[in-house]
Amino acid sequence: MTASDQSMPAAPTTNGAPQVRLCAPFGDHMVLQRGRETMLCGFVNGAVTAETLVHAEVRNAQGRIIARRSTPLSTPQGVSATAPEQGEQHAWFITMPPITRDDPCTVQVWCDGGNETSETITIEDVVFGEVWLVITDGLEGSSDAAPQGVRVPQPASSEITQTSWSQPATLPDVVAEFVVALHERTDVPVGLLPASREQALQMAPYSVAGVLVAQTDDDEIAAWRQWWDDAAMPVLTAGAGTTGAQLVEQAMAEPFVEPNLPMDDAWYERRIPVSEPDAEDLV
Repeated sequence: MTASDQSMPAAPTTNGAPQVRLCAPFGDHMVLQRGRETMLCGFVNGAVTAETLVHAEVRNAQGRIIARRSTPLSTPQGVSATAPEQGEQHAWFITMPPITRDDPCTVQVWCDGGNETSETITIEDVVFGEVWLVITDGLEGSSDAAPQGVRVPQPASSEITQTSWSQPATLPDVVAEFVVALHERTDVPVGLLPASREQALQMAPYSVAGVLVAQTDDDEIAAWRQWWDDAAMPVLTAGAGTTGAQLVEQAMAEPFVEPNLPMDDAWYERRIPVSEPDAEDLV
């Protein structure tokens, strides 16, 4: 039996099974940054042990596994290897490999440990494209309608994912122009993470191509690059008179380089905790 033929774990039959959840802004219809490491994160509560693992799989439209990772909980200190710990929340982080896909995928996340397995979370209609953090402070104007092909996270009523992505009703004028020009240049979906400066750090686990902001300074740029662990991350300033096409030209000043696979061990160790690479990744 190959990895792609394996079925997902069945739902738990006991009340003490762990529960896995995703942090915002991960959710249905999300756009993940193409061609780069993508971090998924959330938390587990319920019965966990030091042996509890969280697993994530990306499947294509035909159900074939194209990437799989597993990781221990990031806060297992003091948790017995045999006795379940009830009532505590434990964070988890999984770094998926670079993926460049044209077809929508699903992301499945679950955890297990000992004799207990959580229910499986399935995130539907996940696409890979260009994702930009948009600092909304100071961005003026409002387009009559957002361009096609752009998605932003919206609050969802689900307790599992908290977020679902959809086309926004409107966007600041220069952002709408930027999305149109970026889509024409790349021909891939565009995801935006609108946030105020105070909210920006909350988006840091989500992989982005760069930041779009009305105005900034060197210290702020350095902070954003540190948060995203990317010393060369583009930070575009949408000042007065700047057009969306000009911003895209700045963003594309350095050509996009696809990662060379397979990566060596050091590449996987850039994130902590380390997720084990799977030999059957088909990214």
